[in-house]
Amino acid sequence: TLFSGRWMVTGKSPLTGGWGDANCGGSFGPAIKACGYDAIFFKGIASEPVYLFADGETVEIRSAAHLWGVDASETEKRLKAEAGSKRQPRVASIGMAGEKLSLVSGICNEGGRLAGRSGLGAVMGSKRLKALVLAGSKPIRTADSAELKRLSKAANAYVPKGKFRYPSWVFPILYRLMTARKTAMRTDGMLGVAAFRKWGTTTINQIGLVTGDT
Repeated sequence: TLFSGRWMVTGKSPLTGGWGDANCGGSFGPAIKACGYDAIFFKGIASEPVYLFADGETVEIRSAAHLWGVDASETEKRLKAEAGSKRQPRVASIGMAGEKLSLVSGICNEGGRLAGRSGLGAVMGSKRLKALVLAGSKPIRTADSAELKRLSKAANAYVPKGKFRYPSWVFPILYRLMTARKTAMRTDGMLGVAAFRKWGTTTINQIGLVTGDT
């Protein structure tokens, strides 16, 4: 999804045996569109480890035998070096957990962003698909660019501005105060923005531990 900067993986979940999906942040989603596609589908099983390379003009299935047993971050570095493309490619890959068909394995891009739900890394592993390398440069056009700009500005207006101004010890205390109340406690919107900027979505873990959601 271009507007939100996220991409989606779907397949049969090896964890549940039913529908599985996982989404991830980063620039891999726009990279799919820059190759001229809305989605990429895989079926069947390769006879040896492989990866997909696409640059908007050619599509190749290349050997990944030299990458099997390599962790996802290192795989990304090596494939970017091997791509030989003028445009910096985007890479989504699995590590050893996916290769070993771990039911909690995910698909990694940008050095650690993870599509982690449903065990879909194991789906790639079962197909011996190590990675996707996308190096397209096709323009990404919108049906109504003026409306997209309007919506973007309107959404941006809701985001509080300012710098992180809270020490880390404030958060556990605040969460405990919030759970002690019988009614919801109104907080400064910048408090949440600051926490997510500093710690990312792992902030939710801390909140969940204190509130009992985890």
